[in-house]
Amino acid sequence: MGIAGALGRVRTLLERMLPGDDEESLQEDRWQVSPTLQFGIAISVAVLVALVTTGVYRLRGQTSQYAQLVREAQSEIEQARAATGDQAQARPHWETAIFLLDQAAEIRSLSGEVLDLQTEALDAVDAFDAVTRVAPALMREYEPGAYLRGPIVNGLNLYVIDTTADILYREDLDQSGVQLVNRDPQIITRQGDQISTQVVGGLIDLIWMEDGGVPQRNVLAVVTRNGLLVTYSPSWDVTAVVLPGFEAWQDPRAVAVYNRDLYILDAGANEIWRYQAAESSYPNTPQRYFTDVLPELSDAVDMQIDTNGNIYVLHTGGRISKYFFGRPEPYDLQGLPQPLTRPTALFLNLSLFDRSLLIADPGSPGGGSLYSTSLTGTFLANYKGSDSAVFNALSGAYNQDNPPYIYVTSGNRLYYFSRPQ
Repeated sequence: MGIAGALGRVRTLLERMLPGDDEESLQEDRWQVSPTLQFGIAISVAVLVALVTTGVYRLRGQTSQYAQLVREAQSEIEQARAATGDQAQARPHWETAIFLLDQAAEIRSLSGEVLDLQTEALDAVDAFDAVTRVAPALMREYEPGAYLRGPIVNGLNLYVIDTTADILYREDLDQSGVQLVNRDPQIITRQGDQISTQVVGGLIDLIWMEDGGVPQRNVLAVVTRNGLLVTYSPSWDVTAVVLPGFEAWQDPRAVAVYNRDLYILDAGANEIWRYQAAESSYPNTPQRYFTDVLPELSDAVDMQIDTNGNIYVLHTGGRISKYFFGRPEPYDLQGLPQPLTRPTALFLNLSLFDRSLLIADPGSPGGGSLYSTSLTGTFLANYKGSDSAVFNALSGAYNQDNPPYIYVTSGNRLYYFSRPQ
């Protein structure tokens, strides 16, 4: 109504400014506008009024919702403060406050006082969970929809695979290890490429093979779903050979090497296939790792093998199982602040400086976690990101000793952070 009144006043002003004083002439000019145009003007004004009204109501609704979320968070924090010293009673209130403030932040940026409340709640939960906050730095963002596996670092080269598009990438690091010197990632191979006479299938997993049943030492190795062992290093061209008996695979998910032999975790077959290495090949069909027991590997997602031949298998159900020469070994994660919720990747560091496991758990309560444990399963550290979005999509991790960096993949992005000492 206000817009319509203003338009009427403007029209009257324009009529008075028109040449001539003849009222009858003005009336004739006024009605020169066609009925169709008049109708269009009326509809346009109505639509404009509706849009303005809707916008005002929406803004008022968001403001009211934001204020309500903040009030509820303040109430939760007051209850948490009152329960100081009783973690079981205080924790749910802190976690609820964090959730409410995250919801408020999606409506608009938090003000200074509200940010202080969020920091207080996060610090309280971090103290309960022995959290070490880190700030991952973005190194590369790949194609939208990519889901990265890896990374593997060797010298100044870093490798990841995109399991969505089935592409193997190489990145080149500077001397500091924190910058990529190549403008674009180099594609080593991808599904559908032909290497010699072999066509590359979907990519399963990648490992660094210091020695194995291949002609060269120190090469990157990738296993494909159509049974190829693809190897590469900057000093050698990419090669591919067929692994005998791959037709027995059902749902291979991870690859490892021990004592030159190649191991393939097959969740579909409830088996770990072992390819025994010859001098420069894997000439025979795989042997079954399990002979006397029937393991449960249907939810297995990753696998590592230590220098003694112990196999560690990560399960999405939230556990790690351990095997030695085909037999299960007792293994429990001890002292974790929270049970594993939805782990996605396992990394084994066997250096002289740090013999440990890294477990990526993007489903961890309060934002994804990267846990560090000893080889016996004892809790060492709980890394969380200053931006929870990074750790909420963790898909891989690599722990480097010198310099002490951890490289992680998250969705379609590659990050690094300095490991606190």
